[in-house]
Amino acid sequence: MTENPRRRDLEQLQQRVSNRIDDLKEALDGPRTIMEDGDAWTGSRADIFGEDLGYRRTDLQGAATTLSDDIDSAVQAEPETLPEDE
Repeated sequence: MTENPRRRDLEQLQQRVSNRIDDLKEALDGPRTIMEDGDAWTGSRADIFGEDLGYRRTDLQGAATTLSDDIDSAVQAEPETLPEDE
């Protein structure tokens, strides 16, 4: 049996994504807090922008989770080893 190179590559991708996924999920937290606190600007347009920012934050967090879960599933679907060619 020999190491499965596809699984090895997926595990490396999994590690790289894992190192960045929290940053990605938190990317819009600061701007959203600033908007919610009224520290950026106020008014009806600011309210609409802040609401939209909240939706985009939720979408970004969901996409990051989906990406991570898909990579995890791909790793688990690959066997650790492959039969050696004869």
